[in-house]
Amino acid sequence: MLSVTRHPTISTMLFEVASWDCDLEQKAYDSIKTNEVDTRSIGHPANEYAEMPGPDGTMEKNVKDALNYWWDQNRNHERDNMNNANEKVGCTYKVDPPLFHFICAYVSLLTGPYNRSVMKLPNTTGADQ
Repeated sequence: MLSVTRHPTISTMLFEVASWDCDLEQKAYDSIKTNEVDTRSIGHPANEYAEMPGPDGTMEKNVKDALNYWWDQNRNHERDNMNNANEKVGCTYKVDPPLFHFICAYVSLLTGPYNRSVMKLPNTTGADQ
């Protein structure tokens, strides 16, 4: 296993290894176009990132932070979700206050289609979800 400092960056994993796939982007979009976020219909590995607004009520739309959050959450488990065997990726987002959802679907040479994985940022506002 690589040390934490030697893990590839998310930009390396997504954009130097995988190619963009418009069909996967559409599947990611279809999973969030209603009021519910349901990635089960994607049929490929998929991950969701949800960002809670800050204490000042603003919501940053920072894709890099979303990807890095997902990468950090999966660093030591579910590693087959995102690795250098991935060949295609498609992502989309939805602003659904108070959440900002960022969803990626991807195809891996190792796993192919399999059950989804959903990663969410914990609710740090103290409000019930």
